Amino acid sequence: MQYDLEHVRMMMMEKIAGTLEESEDKVLQQLVRDDDTIAGLWEKLQARLAEPAAAEVMKGIPGRQEKVWAQVDRRVAVAKAMRPARSFTFAGIAAAACFLLLAAGGFFYYQSVHRKAPLASTGSPFKKSIQLQLAGGHPIDLSAAGSTITLQEAQLKNANKTLSFQTLEDKSTGLNTLTVPVGMDYKIVLADSTEVWMNSATVLQFPFAFGGNTREISLSGEAYLKVAANAAKPFIVHLPHAAVQVLGTTFNVNSYDSGIVRVSLVSGAVKLKSDNKEWEIRPGMEGVYSAPAGFSLHSFDEKDVLSWMHGIHVFYNASVQEISKILPRWYGIDVVLDNSNISRERFSGFIDRTKPIQDFLENLKSTNSADYYFKGETLHLK
Repeated sequence: MQYDLEHVRMMMMEKIAGTLEESEDKVLQQLVRDDDTIAGLWEKLQARLAEPAAAEVMKGIPGRQEKVWAQVDRRVAVAKAMRPARSFTFAGIAAAACFLLLAAGGFFYYQSVHRKAPLASTGSPFKKSIQLQLAGGHPIDLSAAGSTITLQEAQLKNANKTLSFQTLEDKSTGLNTLTVPVGMDYKIVLADSTEVWMNSATVLQFPFAFGGNTREISLSGEAYLKVAANAAKPFIVHLPHAAVQVLGTTFNVNSYDSGIVRVSLVSGAVKLKSDNKEWEIRPGMEGVYSAPAGFSLHSFDEKDVLSWMHGIHVFYNASVQEISKILPRWYGIDVVLDNSNISRERFSGFIDRTKPIQDFLENLKSTNSADYYFKGETLHLK
């Protein structure tokens, strides 16, 4: 029997919701009896509906449901246009929402109606340890070091994924470099009590003491900062291609993409400076600088931008090209795309960094026609 797999998936969701028409219910039952692929998909869907995975993934990110409903509404509208006109009830949409949320550890819902496709990425694995390179050149593996580290210039406390220190010399002794590898995150409390939460694949340069009339650090990657207020001593974050000046505020900075800097302001006030120009950013707004386009200002969803602090990466209608930059940072694995044609496809969903990549891959495989295999330490998607 010939069938449209997209149509079959919608039938399954409406079957679960109790809104599937009797004629289509009979067709679905026959497909499940006669086709191993459809039977397997139905069994996996049933099994995942019994899991508490969606609630676990959503915990700690209030308001996520509103975003999901928006995606489901759009998805149902597309599916509705692709098939004979009929009634899509609220219950049917609810089933679609459940289907979208049910896979913990990285369920990606496919937005294209033309074809199912896996996501892809390229990248190299990092050594999984937090590294502190002192200004004098001495390296410290914080992942292996004890909770107390005594240096000539500072007493370090390394506990609960957080580095704090007491400066023993009241002067700047050069810049130390803190590196967080892929798949990990870390927090540091600076000399002025400013707190910096660092995402994976992020590098921070900082002194043990802030001398002069400013407090300055350099950062590459992504971090959330809660800057201690000091009107007499501005805080400056140097980023690739730009700098952010603040007095006392909380904001997220992201410079993962080459040539692009994103500053998302949660509270307070900041100035984004680049190319001898500066722009003020208000709370709830995100300033984006890209070369050569320049500066643009947008509103942003705080829950999405800061979701990485909960071990979740959320994206909506993102291209495979965008997604391909995430997997190496979060899993530290090389990924090869066997079929380059899927690079234009788009997805919505999330990744849970606390789950192994195999969980994501199995969810992807069970809900799409994508497949995968490993060759050595490289993941291939086909």
